[in-house]
Amino acid sequence: MTLINKSNDIVFIFIHGFGTSEKDLSPLAHSFYESGYSCETILLKGHGYSVKEIKNVSFNVWIQQLEEIYNKHISAKKKVFLVGFSLGGALCLEFAKTNQVEGILGISTFLGPAKFRKKILQVLKFIGIKRIPRRIQVTNKVTKNELDYLNALPVESTLNLIKDCNKIIFTAHLVKCPILFLHSLDDKVASYGHVYSFYNMLNVPKKNLITFRGLKHFIQFDLRQDILVKLSESFFIEKETLKDAPPLTEYIEKAWSEALSEEKHWSGILFKLITGYFTIFGTLVYFSLADVLQQTPSAAYYLVSYTIITSLFFVLISLYYFYINRVLIYIKNVLEPLLPASFSWVTYKANEYMSGSESKIFTKQMTISIILAPLVICFASIYYAIKFSFVRVSFDLFGDYYFIWLFILLGIIMFLISLYGLWSLNKYHVRELHHIPRLNKVNNDFMNYLTELYLSIAPGSVRQKL
Repeated sequence: MTLINKSNDIVFIFIHGFGTSEKDLSPLAHSFYESGYSCETILLKGHGYSVKEIKNVSFNVWIQQLEEIYNKHISAKKKVFLVGFSLGGALCLEFAKTNQVEGILGISTFLGPAKFRKKILQVLKFIGIKRIPRRIQVTNKVTKNELDYLNALPVESTLNLIKDCNKIIFTAHLVKCPILFLHSLDDKVASYGHVYSFYNMLNVPKKNLITFRGLKHFIQFDLRQDILVKLSESFFIEKETLKDAPPLTEYIEKAWSEALSEEKHWSGILFKLITGYFTIFGTLVYFSLADVLQQTPSAAYYLVSYTIITSLFFVLISLYYFYINRVLIYIKNVLEPLLPASFSWVTYKANEYMSGSESKIFTKQMTISIILAPLVICFASIYYAIKFSFVRVSFDLFGDYYFIWLFILLGIIMFLISLYGLWSLNKYHVRELHHIPRLNKVNNDFMNYLTELYLSIAPGSVRQKL
Protein backbone atom coordinates (compact mmCIF):
# COMPACT_ATOMS: atom_id res chain seq x y z
CA MET A 1 0.00 0.00 0.00
CA THR A 2 1.42 3.38 -1.04
CA LEU A 3 -0.09 6.69 0.12
CA ILE A 4 1.56 9.75 -1.42
CA ASN A 5 1.34 13.31 -0.10
CA LYS A 6 3.12 15.60 -2.60
CA SER A 7 3.14 18.58 -0.26
CA ASN A 8 5.57 16.88 2.13
CA ASP A 9 9.08 15.54 1.57
CA ILE A 10 8.80 13.04 4.44
CA VAL A 11 7.91 9.39 3.90
CA PHE A 12 7.25 6.70 6.51
CA ILE A 13 7.95 3.07 5.52
CA PHE A 14 6.06 0.47 7.59
CA ILE A 15 7.42 -3.09 8.07
CA HIS A 16 5.26 -5.80 9.65
CA GLY A 17 6.01 -8.81 11.85
CA PHE A 18 7.00 -12.43 11.25
CA GLY A 19 4.26 -14.62 9.78
CA THR A 20 1.75 -11.77 9.54
CA SER A 21 1.08 -9.07 6.91
CA GLU A 22 1.05 -5.33 6.28
CA LYS A 23 -2.26 -5.17 8.20
CA ASP A 24 -0.13 -5.08 11.37
CA LEU A 25 0.52 -1.41 10.67
CA SER A 26 -2.06 -0.34 8.07
CA PRO A 27 -4.27 1.63 10.52
CA LEU A 28 -1.21 3.49 11.80
CA ALA A 29 -0.02 4.18 8.24
CA HIS A 30 -3.41 5.74 7.42
CA SER A 31 -3.16 7.94 10.51
CA PHE A 32 0.28 9.20 9.45
CA TYR A 33 -1.08 9.85 5.94
CA GLU A 34 -4.03 11.82 7.34
CA SER A 35 -1.47 13.95 9.23
CA GLY A 36 0.16 14.92 5.92
CA TYR A 37 2.92 12.35 5.36
CA SER A 38 3.60 9.92 2.53
CA CYS A 39 3.42 6.32 3.70
CA GLU A 40 4.24 2.90 2.28
CA THR A 41 3.59 -0.50 3.82
CA ILE A 42 5.64 -3.51 2.79
CA LEU A 43 4.52 -7.12 2.47
CA LEU A 44 7.70 -9.05 3.23
CA LYS A 45 8.57 -11.83 0.79
CA GLY A 46 7.21 -15.24 1.77
CA HIS A 47 4.45 -13.71 3.88
CA GLY A 48 0.73 -13.71 3.22
CA TYR A 49 0.70 -17.19 1.72
CA SER A 50 1.76 -20.30 3.65
CA VAL A 51 4.34 -21.76 6.03
CA LYS A 52 6.02 -23.40 3.02
CA GLU A 53 6.62 -20.03 1.34
CA ILE A 54 8.06 -18.34 4.41
CA LYS A 55 10.64 -21.11 4.80
CA ASN A 56 12.25 -20.12 1.49
CA VAL A 57 13.22 -16.57 2.53
CA SER A 58 15.61 -15.18 5.11
CA PHE A 59 16.58 -12.07 7.06
CA ASN A 60 18.94 -10.85 4.32
CA VAL A 61 16.22 -11.17 1.66
CA TRP A 62 13.95 -8.86 3.67
CA ILE A 63 16.78 -6.35 4.16
CA GLN A 64 17.30 -6.27 0.38
CA GLN A 65 13.57 -5.78 -0.13
CA LEU A 66 13.58 -2.84 2.28
CA GLU A 67 16.63 -1.40 0.53
CA GLU A 68 14.87 -1.39 -2.85
CA ILE A 69 11.94 0.60 -1.47
CA TYR A 70 14.26 2.90 0.48
CA ASN A 71 16.34 3.70 -2.63
CA LYS A 72 13.19 4.56 -4.54
CA HIS A 73 12.27 7.26 -2.02
CA ILE A 74 15.85 8.51 -1.60
CA SER A 75 16.06 8.94 -5.39
CA ALA A 76 12.94 11.11 -5.14
CA LYS A 77 14.80 13.18 -2.50
CA LYS A 78 12.55 12.13 0.36
CA LYS A 79 13.44 12.01 4.05
CA VAL A 80 12.85 8.42 5.12
CA PHE A 81 11.56 7.32 8.52
CA LEU A 82 11.04 3.64 9.37
CA VAL A 83 8.23 2.15 11.46
CA GLY A 84 8.71 -1.50 12.38
CA PHE A 85 6.57 -3.93 14.34
CA SER A 86 8.18 -7.02 15.91
CA LEU A 87 10.42 -8.51 13.16
CA GLY A 88 9.91 -5.24 11.26
CA GLY A 89 11.51 -3.36 14.14
CA ALA A 90 14.59 -5.60 13.99
CA LEU A 91 14.84 -5.08 10.23
CA CYS A 92 14.69 -1.30 10.74
CA LEU A 93 17.55 -1.39 13.26
CA GLU A 94 19.72 -3.61 11.07
CA PHE A 95 19.04 -1.49 7.99
CA ALA A 96 19.85 1.79 9.79
CA LYS A 97 23.40 0.59 10.55
CA THR A 98 24.45 1.08 6.92
CA ASN A 99 21.87 3.54 5.57
CA GLN A 100 20.88 7.14 6.28
CA VAL A 101 17.56 7.00 8.11
CA GLU A 102 15.93 10.03 9.74
CA GLY A 103 14.40 8.04 12.61
CA ILE A 104 12.96 4.67 13.71
CA LEU A 105 9.72 3.93 15.55
CA GLY A 106 10.05 0.38 16.93
CA ILE A 107 6.82 -1.23 18.17
CA SER A 108 7.25 -4.46 20.17
CA THR A 109 10.64 -4.85 18.50
CA PHE A 110 11.77 -8.47 18.30
CA LEU A 111 15.42 -8.91 19.24
CA GLY A 112 14.88 -12.32 20.77
CA PRO A 113 12.31 -14.23 22.87
CA ALA A 114 12.51 -15.27 26.49
CA LYS A 115 15.27 -17.87 26.98
CA PHE A 116 12.94 -20.74 27.84
CA ARG A 117 10.97 -20.24 24.60
CA LYS A 118 14.14 -20.49 22.57
CA LYS A 119 15.06 -23.70 24.45
CA ILE A 120 11.66 -25.19 23.64
CA LEU A 121 12.17 -24.49 19.92
CA GLN A 122 15.62 -26.09 20.05
CA VAL A 123 14.16 -29.21 21.67
CA LEU A 124 11.37 -29.38 19.05
CA LYS A 125 13.94 -29.13 16.26
CA PHE A 126 16.05 -31.86 17.88
CA ILE A 127 13.15 -34.32 18.04
CA GLY A 128 12.22 -33.58 14.42
CA ILE A 129 9.14 -31.36 14.74
CA LYS A 130 9.09 -28.93 11.81
CA ARG A 131 6.14 -26.71 12.63
CA ILE A 132 4.64 -25.21 15.75
CA PRO A 133 1.07 -23.95 16.14
CA ARG A 134 0.86 -20.20 16.61
CA ARG A 135 -1.02 -18.33 19.29
CA ILE A 136 -1.40 -14.65 18.50
CA GLN A 137 -0.53 -12.58 21.58
CA VAL A 138 -3.13 -9.81 21.72
CA THR A 139 -4.53 -7.91 24.70
CA ASN A 140 -8.08 -8.19 23.38
CA LYS A 141 -9.37 -11.03 21.18
CA VAL A 142 -11.11 -8.59 18.84
CA THR A 143 -7.67 -7.55 17.55
CA LYS A 144 -7.37 -10.92 15.78
CA ASN A 145 -10.12 -9.80 13.41
CA GLU A 146 -7.83 -7.00 12.23
CA LEU A 147 -4.95 -9.27 11.21
CA ASP A 148 -3.78 -11.75 8.60
CA TYR A 149 -1.44 -14.34 10.08
CA LEU A 150 -0.17 -17.89 9.68
CA ASN A 151 -1.60 -20.44 12.09
CA ALA A 152 1.77 -22.23 12.30
CA LEU A 153 5.45 -21.26 12.06
CA PRO A 154 8.43 -23.27 10.78
CA VAL A 155 10.69 -24.23 13.69
CA GLU A 156 14.02 -24.03 11.83
CA SER A 157 13.24 -20.67 10.20
CA THR A 158 12.11 -19.26 13.56
CA LEU A 159 15.37 -20.34 15.21
CA ASN A 160 17.39 -18.77 12.38
CA LEU A 161 15.40 -15.57 12.78
CA ILE A 162 16.12 -15.50 16.53
CA LYS A 163 19.83 -15.89 15.82
CA ASP A 164 19.81 -13.02 13.29
CA CYS A 165 17.87 -10.73 15.62
CA ASN A 166 20.11 -11.50 18.63
CA LYS A 167 23.17 -10.37 16.65
CA ILE A 168 21.68 -6.91 16.17
CA ILE A 169 22.01 -6.13 19.88
CA PHE A 170 25.80 -6.31 19.85
CA THR A 171 26.17 -3.75 17.05
CA ALA A 172 23.76 -1.15 18.47
CA HIS A 173 26.52 1.46 18.46
CA LEU A 174 26.39 1.51 14.64
CA VAL A 175 22.88 2.97 14.64
CA LYS A 176 23.04 6.78 14.56
CA CYS A 177 19.46 7.95 14.04
CA PRO A 178 16.85 8.90 16.69
CA ILE A 179 14.93 5.88 17.99
CA LEU A 180 11.62 5.64 19.82
CA PHE A 181 10.72 2.22 21.22
CA LEU A 182 7.22 1.21 22.38
CA HIS A 183 7.20 -2.04 24.35
CA SER A 184 5.12 -3.86 26.94
CA LEU A 185 6.62 -5.63 29.95
CA ASP A 186 4.00 -8.34 29.42
CA ASP A 187 5.12 -9.10 25.85
CA LYS A 188 5.62 -12.89 25.69
CA VAL A 189 6.85 -12.86 22.08
CA ALA A 190 9.49 -10.11 21.95
CA SER A 191 11.62 -9.98 25.09
CA TYR A 192 11.60 -6.59 26.83
CA GLY A 193 15.05 -7.40 28.25
CA HIS A 194 16.62 -7.68 24.79
CA VAL A 195 15.23 -4.29 23.74
CA TYR A 196 16.45 -2.80 27.02
CA SER A 197 19.96 -4.14 26.34
CA PHE A 198 19.96 -2.64 22.84
CA TYR A 199 18.64 0.67 24.18
CA ASN A 200 21.45 0.89 26.75
CA MET A 201 24.09 0.30 24.07
CA LEU A 202 22.72 2.99 21.75
CA ASN A 203 24.89 6.05 21.30
CA VAL A 204 22.48 8.53 19.75
CA PRO A 205 21.51 12.05 20.88
CA LYS A 206 17.80 11.25 20.95
CA LYS A 207 16.31 7.98 22.19
CA ASN A 208 13.43 6.79 24.36
CA LEU A 209 11.97 3.49 25.49
CA ILE A 210 8.31 3.88 26.45
CA THR A 211 7.21 1.04 28.71
CA PHE A 212 3.63 -0.23 28.90
CA ARG A 213 2.19 -2.62 31.46
CA GLY A 214 -0.71 -5.01 31.03
CA LEU A 215 -0.52 -5.04 27.22
CA LYS A 216 0.85 -7.81 25.01
CA HIS A 217 2.57 -8.03 21.62
CA PHE A 218 0.23 -6.17 19.24
CA ILE A 219 0.18 -3.00 21.35
CA GLN A 220 -0.46 -0.71 18.37
CA PHE A 221 -4.07 -1.95 18.35
CA ASP A 222 -4.55 -0.81 21.95
CA LEU A 223 -3.33 2.78 21.47
CA ARG A 224 -4.97 5.89 20.01
CA GLN A 225 -3.47 6.14 16.54
CA ASP A 226 -3.84 9.91 16.25
CA ILE A 227 -2.04 10.50 19.58
CA LEU A 228 0.70 8.04 18.59
CA VAL A 229 1.25 10.03 15.39
CA LYS A 230 1.50 13.30 17.36
CA LEU A 231 3.87 11.69 19.85
CA SER A 232 6.09 10.52 16.97
CA GLU A 233 5.98 13.96 15.36
CA SER A 234 7.04 15.65 18.58
CA PHE A 235 9.91 13.17 18.95
CA PHE A 236 11.26 13.00 15.38
CA ILE A 237 10.25 16.13 13.53
CA GLU A 238 11.38 19.62 14.51
CA LYS A 239 8.56 22.10 14.08
CA GLU A 240 8.31 25.78 14.84
CA THR A 241 5.23 25.12 16.93
CA LEU A 242 7.08 22.69 19.18
CA LYS A 243 8.67 25.27 21.41
CA ASP A 244 9.11 24.54 25.08
CA ALA A 245 6.88 26.44 27.44
CA PRO A 246 8.44 28.07 30.53
CA PRO A 247 9.59 25.55 33.17
CA LEU A 248 6.68 24.11 35.14
CA THR A 249 8.27 25.15 38.42
CA GLU A 250 5.05 25.52 40.39
CA TYR A 251 3.64 22.20 39.19
CA ILE A 252 6.88 20.32 39.84
CA GLU A 253 7.28 21.76 43.33
CA LYS A 254 3.70 20.85 44.25
CA ALA A 255 3.93 17.32 42.85
CA TRP A 256 7.33 16.81 44.47
CA SER A 257 6.00 17.99 47.83
CA GLU A 258 3.01 15.62 47.58
CA ALA A 259 5.26 12.68 46.63
CA LEU A 260 7.69 13.31 49.48
CA SER A 261 4.80 13.72 51.91
CA GLU A 262 3.40 10.38 50.76
CA GLU A 263 6.78 8.69 51.16
CA LYS A 264 7.21 10.18 54.64
CA HIS A 265 3.76 8.88 55.62
CA TRP A 266 4.49 5.29 54.60
CA SER A 267 8.03 5.43 56.03
CA GLY A 268 6.55 6.45 59.39
CA ILE A 269 4.13 3.53 59.36
CA LEU A 270 6.95 1.19 58.36
CA PHE A 271 9.13 2.34 61.27
CA LYS A 272 6.26 1.79 63.72
CA LEU A 273 5.60 -1.63 62.18
CA ILE A 274 9.21 -2.78 62.61
CA THR A 275 9.33 -1.49 66.19
CA GLY A 276 5.99 -3.12 66.99
CA TYR A 277 7.03 -6.46 65.54
CA PHE A 278 10.20 -6.78 67.58
CA THR A 279 8.30 -5.71 70.72
CA ILE A 280 5.50 -8.25 70.24
CA PHE A 281 7.80 -11.05 69.09
CA GLY A 282 10.27 -10.41 71.92
CA THR A 283 7.47 -10.47 74.49
CA LEU A 284 6.05 -13.71 73.08
CA VAL A 285 9.46 -15.41 73.11
CA TYR A 286 10.12 -14.20 76.68
CA PHE A 287 6.95 -15.85 78.02
CA SER A 288 7.04 -19.00 75.86
CA LEU A 289 10.67 -19.99 75.41
CA ALA A 290 10.71 -22.14 78.55
CA ASP A 291 7.76 -24.22 77.28
CA VAL A 292 9.40 -24.61 73.87
CA LEU A 293 12.73 -25.75 75.34
CA GLN A 294 10.97 -28.19 77.70
CA GLN A 295 8.74 -29.42 74.85
CA THR A 296 5.52 -29.05 76.82
CA PRO A 297 2.17 -29.81 75.09
CA SER A 298 1.70 -26.09 74.37
CA ALA A 299 5.12 -25.79 72.63
CA ALA A 300 3.66 -26.50 69.18
CA TYR A 301 1.15 -23.66 69.57
CA TYR A 302 3.87 -21.23 70.58
CA LEU A 303 6.08 -22.27 67.66
CA VAL A 304 3.30 -21.79 65.14
CA SER A 305 2.56 -18.41 66.73
CA TYR A 306 6.18 -17.41 66.03
CA THR A 307 5.64 -18.26 62.38
CA ILE A 308 2.27 -16.49 62.06
CA ILE A 309 3.48 -13.27 63.70
CA THR A 310 6.68 -13.20 61.63
CA SER A 311 4.79 -14.01 58.41
CA LEU A 312 2.30 -11.24 59.13
CA PHE A 313 5.26 -8.89 59.67
CA PHE A 314 6.68 -9.87 56.25
CA VAL A 315 3.32 -9.32 54.55
CA LEU A 316 2.88 -5.87 56.08
CA ILE A 317 6.48 -4.80 55.49
CA SER A 318 6.19 -5.86 51.82
CA LEU A 319 2.98 -3.84 51.50
CA TYR A 320 4.42 -0.64 52.91
CA TYR A 321 7.74 -0.94 51.12
CA PHE A 322 5.70 -1.28 47.94
CA TYR A 323 4.00 2.06 48.64
CA ILE A 324 7.36 3.73 49.33
CA ASN A 325 8.84 2.34 46.11
CA ARG A 326 5.79 3.46 44.18
CA VAL A 327 6.49 7.07 45.20
CA LEU A 328 10.11 6.75 44.03
CA ILE A 329 8.94 5.29 40.71
CA TYR A 330 6.54 8.20 40.23
CA ILE A 331 9.38 10.65 40.87
CA LYS A 332 11.63 8.79 38.44
CA ASN A 333 9.13 8.44 35.56
CA VAL A 334 6.98 11.58 35.92
CA LEU A 335 8.89 14.32 37.73
CA GLU A 336 12.51 13.69 36.81
CA PRO A 337 11.99 14.07 33.02
CA LEU A 338 10.63 17.58 33.68
CA LEU A 339 13.73 18.68 35.57
CA PRO A 340 16.73 20.40 33.95
CA ALA A 341 19.48 18.03 32.83
CA SER A 342 21.07 16.84 36.05
CA PHE A 343 21.48 13.82 38.26
CA SER A 344 18.33 13.62 40.35
CA TRP A 345 18.09 11.70 43.60
CA VAL A 346 16.36 8.61 42.20
CA THR A 347 18.73 8.41 39.23
CA TYR A 348 21.67 8.67 41.62
CA LYS A 349 20.14 6.14 44.02
CA ALA A 350 19.40 3.56 41.33
CA ASN A 351 22.79 3.68 39.60
CA GLU A 352 25.62 1.81 41.35
CA TYR A 353 28.20 3.55 39.15
CA MET A 354 27.07 6.90 40.57
CA SER A 355 26.15 6.05 44.16
CA GLY A 356 28.99 3.53 44.37
CA SER A 357 29.07 -0.26 44.29
CA GLU A 358 29.36 -0.21 48.09
CA SER A 359 25.84 1.18 48.24
CA LYS A 360 24.43 -1.75 46.31
CA ILE A 361 26.54 -4.38 48.10
CA PHE A 362 25.89 -3.01 51.58
CA THR A 363 22.14 -2.72 50.95
CA LYS A 364 21.95 -6.28 49.64
CA GLN A 365 23.99 -7.78 52.49
CA MET A 366 22.09 -5.97 55.22
CA THR A 367 18.72 -6.77 53.63
CA ILE A 368 19.60 -10.45 53.39
CA SER A 369 20.66 -10.59 57.04
CA ILE A 370 17.54 -8.74 58.24
CA ILE A 371 15.19 -10.91 56.19
CA LEU A 372 17.06 -14.21 56.53
CA ALA A 373 16.93 -14.39 60.35
CA PRO A 374 13.10 -14.15 60.56
CA LEU A 375 12.79 -16.60 57.64
CA VAL A 376 14.90 -19.14 59.53
CA ILE A 377 12.71 -18.58 62.60
CA CYS A 378 9.57 -19.23 60.52
CA PHE A 379 10.92 -22.39 58.92
CA ALA A 380 12.38 -23.81 62.16
CA SER A 381 9.21 -23.02 64.10
CA ILE A 382 6.99 -24.88 61.61
CA TYR A 383 9.41 -27.81 61.47
CA TYR A 384 9.58 -28.29 65.25
CA ALA A 385 5.85 -27.67 65.68
CA ILE A 386 5.14 -30.59 63.32
CA LYS A 387 7.83 -32.70 64.99
CA PHE A 388 6.45 -32.11 68.50
CA SER A 389 2.91 -32.76 67.30
CA PHE A 390 3.86 -36.08 65.75
CA VAL A 391 5.45 -37.14 69.03
CA ARG A 392 2.61 -36.06 71.33
CA VAL A 393 -0.59 -36.55 69.30
CA SER A 394 -1.78 -38.88 66.60
CA PHE A 395 -2.07 -37.53 63.04
CA ASP A 396 -5.86 -37.50 62.94
CA LEU A 397 -7.42 -34.42 61.37
CA PHE A 398 -10.90 -35.41 62.58
CA GLY A 399 -9.86 -36.59 66.05
CA ASP A 400 -9.42 -34.78 69.31
CA TYR A 401 -6.26 -33.00 68.17
CA TYR A 402 -7.39 -31.68 64.82
CA PHE A 403 -7.15 -28.05 66.02
CA ILE A 404 -3.37 -28.15 66.36
CA TRP A 405 -3.03 -29.46 62.80
CA LEU A 406 -5.30 -26.72 61.47
CA PHE A 407 -3.17 -24.20 63.38
CA ILE A 408 -0.01 -25.62 61.79
CA LEU A 409 -1.64 -25.49 58.34
CA LEU A 410 -2.53 -21.83 58.92
CA GLY A 411 1.10 -21.14 59.85
CA ILE A 412 2.35 -22.82 56.66
CA ILE A 413 -0.09 -20.86 54.49
CA MET A 414 0.87 -17.57 56.11
CA PHE A 415 4.55 -18.39 55.64
CA LEU A 416 4.09 -19.13 51.93
CA ILE A 417 2.09 -15.92 51.43
CA SER A 418 4.84 -13.90 53.09
CA LEU A 419 7.50 -15.50 50.86
CA TYR A 420 5.47 -14.60 47.79
CA GLY A 421 5.11 -11.02 49.04
CA LEU A 422 8.86 -10.64 49.55
CA TRP A 423 9.63 -12.12 46.14
CA SER A 424 7.08 -9.86 44.40
CA LEU A 425 8.39 -6.77 46.19
CA ASN A 426 11.97 -7.50 45.17
CA LYS A 427 10.96 -8.14 41.56
CA TYR A 428 8.92 -4.93 41.41
CA HIS A 429 11.65 -2.82 43.02
CA VAL A 430 14.48 -4.09 40.81
CA ARG A 431 12.45 -3.89 37.61
CA GLU A 432 10.88 -0.46 38.07
CA LEU A 433 13.78 1.40 39.69
CA HIS A 434 16.80 -0.24 38.08
CA HIS A 435 15.87 -2.01 34.82
CA ILE A 436 13.27 0.25 33.20
CA PRO A 437 15.06 3.36 31.87
CA ARG A 438 13.90 6.82 32.82
CA LEU A 439 12.23 8.76 30.02
CA ASN A 440 14.28 11.41 28.27
CA LYS A 441 12.38 14.67 27.89
CA VAL A 442 12.31 15.77 24.24
CA ASN A 443 10.00 18.78 24.63
CA ASN A 444 6.83 19.65 26.50
CA ASP A 445 4.66 18.48 23.59
CA PHE A 446 6.23 15.03 23.78
CA MET A 447 5.49 14.73 27.51
CA ASN A 448 1.91 15.96 27.01
CA TYR A 449 1.21 13.53 24.15
CA LEU A 450 2.77 10.69 26.12
CA THR A 451 0.42 11.44 29.02
CA GLU A 452 -2.52 11.43 26.61
CA LEU A 453 -1.35 8.15 25.11
CA TYR A 454 -1.17 6.43 28.50
CA LEU A 455 -4.56 7.76 29.57
CA SER A 456 -6.26 6.73 26.30
CA ILE A 457 -5.16 3.06 26.28
CA ALA A 458 -8.09 0.79 25.46
CA PRO A 459 -7.27 -2.86 24.60
CA GLY A 460 -8.43 -3.77 21.10
CA SER A 461 -9.79 -0.28 20.43
CA VAL A 462 -8.34 0.20 16.91
CA ARG A 463 -10.58 -0.65 13.96
CA GLN A 464 -9.12 -1.04 10.50
CA LYS A 465 -10.65 1.44 8.04
CA LEU A 466 -9.56 0.27 4.60
